[in-house]
Parts: sequence; C-alpha cells; structure tokens
Amino acid sequence: GYVAVAREITELTRLKGSVRYTNEDFEDFADRDDDRWEVGVGLEYSLVHWLDVGLAYGFQNRDSNVDIFDYASNIITLTASTRFGE
Repeated sequence: GYVAVAREITELTRLKGSVRYTNEDFEDFADRDDDRWEVGVGLEYSLVHWLDVGLAYGFQNRDSNVDIFDYASNIITLTASTRFGE
C-alpha cells in the first residue's frame, strides 16, 4: 500500500509525507520473498509564483529471505521545480 499526504503550513510552505509498503515474491529466484518499507517527509517552499524549492528525507528498508538483497538507506533530496503557463 501507499499513503501520501501534503499539508499547507502557510501560503508559501507545504509539508509532505509518504509511507509505502510492498511485498515482492520471486518464485523463479530461489523462492525469494522481500518486504520493502519506504518512509519520507519533506518541506517545500514557493520562492516566487513559478519556482518551488524543497528539502526531503527518505528512509528505505528491504528485508529479504535471501540475505544479499537486504538493505537500508537514508536519502536526502534537494529539489527545485517550475510551473509554466499559469
């Protein structure tokens, strides 16, 4: 499942969050079964009406019954996005 929310804090600032869980079953590969979690939170700010900047943190974890496919990662993302034609 996947859940994402965005909340306007001020007219120019938005808080975003998401949670995702997936279970992957690879029967053709040694009966591999993976559980994957992803959690993220971020802040987005409108500098001007056509330019937004954001900073986000994400955590990903994969738990597999085949040890070499287990991992956990921390991700920090800086974004800039534009809007045209408004």
